[in-house]
Amino acid sequence: MINLNEVGAFASASTEVQFGVYLPGIEPQDGYEVLVRVIHKDDRFVPQIKPLDFPLTPVVGSSNNLWSAKVTIPVAWHLSVPLPTPPNDSWYRHEECGYTLVY
Repeated sequence: MINLNEVGAFASASTEVQFGVYLPGIEPQDGYEVLVRVIHKDDRFVPQIKPLDFPLTPVVGSSNNLWSAKVTIPVAWHLSVPLPTPPNDSWYRHEECGYTLVY
């Protein structure tokens, strides 16, 4: 069963966020690494501004293979420049990352 209190993003203070995601079958010993990438909404379409990466770790004994982390996001982290409004609010930023298994 999915516990909605442990999956998703939960702000507990102005700069603290708890992240959680179920990843059945994804194990670090198989070469997997899970990251949460955080970027300010005003910076998401500026490729020169890189997101902050936070590693998630598997929670031992979780029934659904929960990966989780509690992180602190710096208060003054983002570029404050006016950006053009995207047409129809249709811009997005997407990045795919691969993994390597070492045998």
